[in-house]
Amino acid sequence: MKLKKILNMKLALFITIFCLFSSILNLSKTNASTIKLGIYPPIIQIDATPPAKVSSDIFIQNQSEESTNLKIIIKPFKPKGTENGELSFLFKDDEFGADPLMMQRIKIFDEDKKIDSVIVAPMQEKKLKLEIDIPKGETPSDYYFSVIFVSNTNALSEQSLSQAAAGIATNVLLSVGPKEKPKGEIIEYSVPFFLQKGPAPFNVKLKNESDFFITPKGAIIIKNVFGQTIGRIDLLPVNILAHSTRTIPSTENSKDLLANWNESFLLGPYTATLIIALSEEGPLFKRNIYFIGFPIEIVIGLIIVVVIIVFITRKLRKKLKN
Repeated sequence: MKLKKILNMKLALFITIFCLFSSILNLSKTNASTIKLGIYPPIIQIDATPPAKVSSDIFIQNQSEESTNLKIIIKPFKPKGTENGELSFLFKDDEFGADPLMMQRIKIFDEDKKIDSVIVAPMQEKKLKLEIDIPKGETPSDYYFSVIFVSNTNALSEQSLSQAAAGIATNVLLSVGPKEKPKGEIIEYSVPFFLQKGPAPFNVKLKNESDFFITPKGAIIIKNVFGQTIGRIDLLPVNILAHSTRTIPSTENSKDLLANWNESFLLGPYTATLIIALSEEGPLFKRNIYFIGFPIEIVIGLIIVVVIIVFITRKLRKKLKN
C-alpha cells in the first residue's frame, strides 16, 4: 500500500514536470513565430506630366511561417526637420500638396482588384500595384506619402512609422510637373582645420529651395600642397524634399551623417573641393576649404626615440673612452 502511494506520487510528479516542459516549448514556439516582412522597392520616385496614369509595382514578402493579414494605409508625410532624412506623418488638417483630392487618386491593386488589405501566405511574395490617376490641368506640386502594410492598425502613430507593432512601408515621392530648374544652396561645408590623424570628417549640408524634391550628385576632391589629387569622397545621392535641408554623407559611410575621408595618416596642408550638382541639368556648385594634417603623437614619439638614441650613444662613447 505504501509502495503504491509512492509510485502514484512519482507518476504525478512526472506528469507535472512533463506538462511544464511542454508549456515552455509551446511558449518558445509562439515567441519564435513572429511576423517578418520585407518590401521592395523601399522608395518609389515618380515624375508625372498631366494628364497621366502612373503606376509602380510593390512586392511584399512574408518571411515568417504564418499567414498574415495586412491592412493597407496611405499616410502623407513631411521632413521631420532633423536634417538627416527622418520623416513625420501629417495631421489631418495639414496641407498635402496642391490638390485636395490627391488622396482619392492613390489606389492599390491586386491584379485588377482595388484593395485596402491583403493576406500574404507563409514564405510568399505578393505583387501589388500602386496606381495614381492624374487629371489634365493638374497644378504642379509634390506629394510625399507612405504606403504602409500593418497588422496592428491601433499601434500606428500619427507622427512616426516606427510605432507599428508588425508592419512595413514604402515611401513614395510623387512630382507632378512640369518642373522648373532646381534652386538650392550649400549652407554648410566644413572640416576641422587641424587634424592629427584621419579620417577627415566633412560636414556637407544642402538646402533645397525648389518646389519639388531633388537628388543631388557630388564629390569632394582632395589635393596635397603640390596640387596633386590624392583623395576622392563620393557623396551619397540622397533625396532632399522641397524646401528642406539635409546633411549628405559619403557612399562609404552612408550610416554616418558625415562624409569621411578614410585616410589614416595626414601630413601637410590639403585643399578639399566640393563639387555638387542639384540635377543632371544643373546648377553646379563648387567650394574650397583648407585643412592641415600633422601627426603630433607620431612626431613626439620620434623625438623621444631620437633623444633616447642620442643619450645611449653618448653613454657608450664615454664608456669606450674610459
